[in-house]
Amino acid sequence: MPEKDDQILLAKLRSGSDSAYEIIYHQYHKRLYSFSFKYLKSKELSEDAVHDVFVKLWDNRQSVTTDIKSYLFTSTRNHVLNMIRNNKRKVLKQIHLE
Repeated sequence: MPEKDDQILLAKLRSGSDSAYEIIYHQYHKRLYSFSFKYLKSKELSEDAVHDVFVKLWDNRQSVTTDIKSYLFTSTRNHVLNMIRNNKRKVLKQIHLE
């Protein structure tokens, strides 16, 4: 049943529904934050990563073809890895400070 709910939410999101976006945000935010925190070890960087992923979701909502969960976790993983690669010094400094 949750898969069907996600499909309905995705359909509503594609049509631009703010409420569907809010539901998805509240449903996945904590899990994505925990997921990114495992790699980044920083509250600030993890929040930034999750925020960026949700902005990307909204911007690309019409082209999302996979299920929401897969899209969000894959996007978060890729974004976190890009953050580490592109800002290695900054990320390592932030991790060390926290």
